[in-house]
Order: sequence, then C-alpha cells, then structure tokens
Amino acid sequence: MKKNKIYILLVSTLLVACGDEFLTLKPTNQIIADDYYNSEERLYSALVAAYAPLQWHDWAINGFPLLAISGVMSGEMLPGGGSASEGELLRKLMNFSTNSTDVPSQQWTVMLYAGINRCNIVIDKVVAVPALEDAKVQRFTAEAKLLRAYYYKTLWKLWGNIPYYEKNLVAVPFVAPQLKADEVYAKIMTDLDYACVNGRLPKIVYGSELGRLTKGVALMMRTEVALYQNDKTKYTQALNDMREMMQPEYGYGLMSNFGDIWTDAGEFCKESVWEVNYTDKGMRNWNEQLVVGGMILPRLLGMDGLTAGEGQIVELYPFRHLHFKCIKNPINQI
Repeated sequence: MKKNKIYILLVSTLLVACGDEFLTLKPTNQIIADDYYNSEERLYSALVAAYAPLQWHDWAINGFPLLAISGVMSGEMLPGGGSASEGELLRKLMNFSTNSTDVPSQQWTVMLYAGINRCNIVIDKVVAVPALEDAKVQRFTAEAKLLRAYYYKTLWKLWGNIPYYEKNLVAVPFVAPQLKADEVYAKIMTDLDYACVNGRLPKIVYGSELGRLTKGVALMMRTEVALYQNDKTKYTQALNDMREMMQPEYGYGLMSNFGDIWTDAGEFCKESVWEVNYTDKGMRNWNEQLVVGGMILPRLLGMDGLTAGEGQIVELYPFRHLHFKCIKNPINQI
C-alpha cells in the first residue's frame, strides 16, 4: 500500500512538472531568427544584406535600371525605338501615366522595400548583441538608418505617398499605413538627423571598408532631401552641412583630371561621395540577378553588338529604345 502511494506521488509530481515550456519545440536543423543575431559577426552579415539591394538598381527582377526610370522622368533621356510598342513603358514614365500594374511599380517596390526590411532587422537586433561596444551599436544603427532613409527617399521621389513602417510587418495581412509625402519627408529627415550626429559614422573610410557609409554621405543626403522638398527652414542647415563637408578631415576634393574618375584607379577617389561596390568575382547574370556580382548597366546602355574580347567588353545588349539627350553648341557636343 505504501509503495502504491509513493508511485502515485511520483507520477503526480512529474505531471505537474510538465508545463508548456516542455512541450514547446524548436527546430534542430536550423537557427531561428530570434537566436541568430547573437554576435557582432552575425549582425555585420545582416548589415551587408541591407547594403545588397543597392546593386539591384542597375537591373533586377527584369526591371528597367533606376537610371533609365529617373532619366526619362527628369527629361535627361528620351525613349525611342523602332515602333510605337517598343519602349512603351518608358514613354508612359516620361508622360507620368504609369499605373500600379506597370513594371516599375511592381518591381521597384519589391526591391526597395526589401532593403527597408533588412535595415529594420539591423536596427531591431543591434541592441540584443551581447557586449557590443556602444560606438559599434551607434555605427551599425546609423548605417542602417541612413540606408533606410535612402530606400524610402527613392520610393518618396517616385510615388510621393507611400506605405511606411519602421518595424517589419509580421502578421497577416501585412499592411502598413500609407503616409502623405510630407509625412514621409519628416520621417526620412529623422533618420538622416540621427546619422548626421558627430561620432556615429566615420568621416572617412579606407581599405576593406570602402563603400560603407560615412558622415559625409549623411550630410549630403540630408541636404539633397531638404532641397528636393524645398524646405526653406532647412536651407541654413544645408549650407552648414556643405561647408562642413569641405573640411580637410572628410577627404573630398576635385580631381585634377575629371576623366580619371571613370578609370579603375579613380574608384573611391576624393571627388566621390559614395560608391556602390560591385565585384567581378560574383555569379550575377541574367538568370541570377539578385546575387553578388558585376554591374549590368553598361551592357544595357552600350552600342548594339560591341565586343572587345574576353575580360574587356562582352556583347552589348541592343537597348535601342533609350537615348541620352545631348546639349549642342558650336564647339562640342556634351
């Protein structure tokens, strides 16, 4: 009888000990997101991912380059082609008659919001990395906010009123409030103001860090956005930002020969404020457009069929329905 009582007591104790925590399963063959960002190295990988969509601006998801889209809308390029149907989308862009189902509307929102999503991850996870120095927390955060400001700035310029969120959408139906253009401007400026605080971003970078954001980029972007908005209350700040960028510690200046900035040796020269890194070691191609690799834009805008051999110029694509506008004078053609 005593043995039966003991057995019953043991079983009862075990049953009480089995709570919800015991029944909660975690995958053993993969790391879940909440557990992944537990080191500086892993956080850095998230930051690199936030930079990655910058490469997509020349060609991604079979979409027109951002240069072409902004070029025809600003009047710097003219859509051409051999028939009325060729380059039709570019004509619609020039006339501001696109709709929500046209290619740039679908593809560019996907690419830009992908960048925003990745920036939000960095901003959200940086505070959870154990023992990360405060200076590094501020730099990671400033870079992510500056990148987010850039992606939102591009959406804002293209559409004006846009869905805006700073915390990634995690629940169905994944809907964010649409803000008015002026409200978006204020949000962008808040991120830019954060990045412009002295000490959060380096004024200059070297070596393997070339391509990472600096305070100079933040100052330039804040000025650009304020002038684009025609915010006269920010004019004095914009002037002061540009004066600050001219200080020697930022390393900016004019090249003695303008043509040198287009050479390999001219990459990241003193006349360049910000450059997007590409590489010839990647696997990017027409079928794998979102992976790391080289720039596709020169192939799109070159002369049809031009080639100069392996390692120099591959056969260029006949992008004949897009022409650069020229300004003519009696001496030369620009």
